[in-house]
Amino acid sequence: METVATTRRRLHGALYRLTIWPAIGALVAPALGVARAAIDEAIELIGNKVPAYGQKTLKHQGVAQAQLARAEAKLGSCRAYFFEAFEQAWQEAVSDRPITLKRKGDMQLAMTHATQECAQAVRLIQEIAGASAIREESPFAQHFRDAHVIAQHGFTNASKLESVGQILLGLDPDWPFFRF
Repeated sequence: METVATTRRRLHGALYRLTIWPAIGALVAPALGVARAAIDEAIELIGNKVPAYGQKTLKHQGVAQAQLARAEAKLGSCRAYFFEAFEQAWQEAVSDRPITLKRKGDMQLAMTHATQECAQAVRLIQEIAGASAIREESPFAQHFRDAHVIAQHGFTNASKLESVGQILLGLDPDWPFFRF
C-alpha cells in the first residue's frame, strides 16, 4: 500500500513540475512527423516527375532542389530548437528547480515555432509537387491539410507569439496557461 508521503513525492516529481507543458508539447510530434513524411515523399516524387511541358525531372531543377533543402532545414532546425527547449526545462525539473515564466515562454516559443515551420516546410513541398499535390486523394494534399490544422491549434498557433513577446519584454503574458 502506498503511503501519503510516497504519493506526495510521486506527484511532486520532475514531470509534475513541468505541469501542462509536456501535454502541450505533444502537439508538436505530429507536426514533425507530417513534415518528415512530406519531405520523404517529395524526394521520391522529385526523382521521377517530369513537369508538364518540361523535359527534365524535378530532380535536375534548381528550384526543386532549393525548395527541398529549405524544407529540410526548417524541419531540422525547429526540431532541434524544440528538443533543446524541453531538455533545458527537464534539467531544471530534475534539479528540483521550479519552471520559471521565462522557461515556459521558451517552451511555448519552441512549440509554436515548430508547428509554424513544419507547416511552411510542407508548403514548400506542396510547391515542388505542383499539380500532383492538389488532388484531394494526394498524400501531399493530406500533409498540407494536416500541417496547417496543427499550426492553427489554440495552444500552438501564431497568436501565442504575442504572449511570448510579452514575456521577453518583461510584461505579464495575457495567455492564462502561463500561470500553470
